[in-house]
Amino acid sequence: MTIMIRGDNIGNLALELLKDCDYGCSGCSVNTTGVTPYTEDDLHALRDVVDDVRERGWEMSWMEFAPVDVMSASNRTDVLTHPIIRDLVTGFKSVVFNCSFLNPKADAYVEFAKELDAFMPGLNVEFLVPVELKHHRNVAYLEKLRGRIAWLNQHLETVTIASVTAIVNMTESMLDNGLINEEVLYATRHIELFEKSDTTTFVFHYGRRDLSVKEDRDEFLRAILKQNQTFANQVDAGYEFTVDDLSAHVGADYHLAYRNGDLYIAPFINSPIAVFHPDFKFEKPWTLDSIQRSDQDTFFESITRASQSNDCSGCRFVSKCATRGVHRVQRLLETDRCLSILGKLGHKCNW
Repeated sequence: MTIMIRGDNIGNLALELLKDCDYGCSGCSVNTTGVTPYTEDDLHALRDVVDDVRERGWEMSWMEFAPVDVMSASNRTDVLTHPIIRDLVTGFKSVVFNCSFLNPKADAYVEFAKELDAFMPGLNVEFLVPVELKHHRNVAYLEKLRGRIAWLNQHLETVTIASVTAIVNMTESMLDNGLINEEVLYATRHIELFEKSDTTTFVFHYGRRDLSVKEDRDEFLRAILKQNQTFANQVDAGYEFTVDDLSAHVGADYHLAYRNGDLYIAPFINSPIAVFHPDFKFEKPWTLDSIQRSDQDTFFESITRASQSNDCSGCRFVSKCATRGVHRVQRLLETDRCLSILGKLGHKCNW
């Protein structure tokens, strides 16, 4: 069977290994205490996949340690000193951590810098920083975050901070009650916390819910449709606003997530969305070939499904949505409606 190759950077991997969190960010539905212990066999299998990627001349782009704030995770030291995990990170271009930078103690960042230097010497680190929507113009709050990031950076000896990205949890209620309009969205999108800051990312946590429950599926669907409309309004209003879905190359990589002994693929709708549902899970044993075969089978199933959908049939972006896993989400949410902002702004797609 011919295996589809998605590019030189074959993918990213999120390891949901960290547990316990001191904070409760709006819109977050992470089960902070529900992470089960990882197994040595699973870590070996993941390392074998990454090694296979490298042996074939490709690269894994980034590895993320999730799903909670790394500095308040109760098992941070265990994870960052595990020999297999330390070996695993060397197969990636950079390592990503969720970090709120809300800890007020300067010594905590000095200690964290030492841990990072020991864990991933010479590598790049990226930080995803949760920011409450209400703080998007709070100068004092943002300055505290900037100061703590700069303090950490000052104490890193071999690790380089490659980027810092603010993340905002997007919920249906935020979209409904007027908290998010075009001006707020624009200002939030351009939060800069470090000299190397990326555009703010909006995060959906609906994939973490029990999607066997119809009410949760329906809310997930409504939130996607409302977010797409809000983003389209932003562009129509003339704001300089980056919509990742409009970049042809974005979303082509595999976005993999390990959680509670299972490996999942994350669909891409405006950004990778973690959906912990059996429809998105890979069967064991995990190998690069089995992951690619599963992906190819799903791709062709998606094309077939799209040909029978009123919104998708004849659309020039069908193959792109199939690659991004959009039709998988359609099937899960029991809808034929277009879930990609390309349906509204396809004429602005950057090929």
